[in-house]
This record gives sequence, C-alpha cells and structure tokens, in this order.
Amino acid sequence: MKIILLGRTIVVIGVLLMTPVWCGAEEKLSLAELQQRAAQGHAPAQTEMGMLYDDGLMVPQDYKQAYQWYRKAAVQGLAEAQVNLGGLYAYGLGVQKNFVEAYAWFNSATAQGNTRSTRIKDLAKKQLDPASFAEAQALSETYYKKYVMPFQK
Repeated sequence: MKIILLGRTIVVIGVLLMTPVWCGAEEKLSLAELQQRAAQGHAPAQTEMGMLYDDGLMVPQDYKQAYQWYRKAAVQGLAEAQVNLGGLYAYGLGVQKNFVEAYAWFNSATAQGNTRSTRIKDLAKKQLDPASFAEAQALSETYYKKYVMPFQK
C-alpha cells in the first residue's frame, strides 16, 4: 500500500478508502456523504464533486461529469464553480470550446470578487473579436442577473 498526499485528498494506491474531502468552510465529508449533499443541491458539494471529476481524484476523470456538477453550482451563484465552468469552456473539456461562454462565466465570478477569475477573464477576452466580446458581455450580464443577484444577501 502506498499513500500519496495530493492537495485536499489522500490517495491510497491499491486500496479504496472513504477519504475525507473538503466541502465548504472547514467541513470534511466522505465521498458518499459529498455525493449525497451534491445530489441534494448543496452548491459547495456540487463544486467539490466537479473538482473531483475534473482532476480524476477518487472518481474516474470525466470532464462531462465535471461540467454537470460545476454548472449546477454555478447557476446557484457560486463563484468558484463559475470560474471552473469557464475553464472547461476555455479549454473545451467536456464541452465544445467557447470563449464567449468562458468569458461570461469568468466575468460573473469576477463581479463577486473572485480574484482568480479576474486574471483569466482577460486571457479569454484576448480570444474574442469585437462582436464576440460584445456577445460575451451581454451574456455575462444575463448570467449575473440570473445566477448571481438572486443569491446575494
């Protein structure tokens, strides 16, 4: 048995364990508990499930599954999920590459103060011609009104 520490998770080669994963503030859950929370609509758990599928940790790597989980959390206004969803669009992982969508999601996260999205939305913008940028801006405004404003306190 070989134990490797990777970021937030512990990978044990040759043995499947109920390794705790992070979900939200300082909460640790088993994979089964995380899946249950995600299925119940808990946005931080959905984002975490997306990250596990995105990275192939504790589950087989599956960008389409990552996309589905990120999207569920992103439409609930979670900035981290919006950034990750934008990344899938920017690289064409699990979805068709689309810099308009990428920029719109990055910009929605930026509007919430996410610093990671601030840096990468400018990279997505460089891939857009003026008409596509205008489309991305309009889509970003729609996403903000639909997926951010209703969840702000």
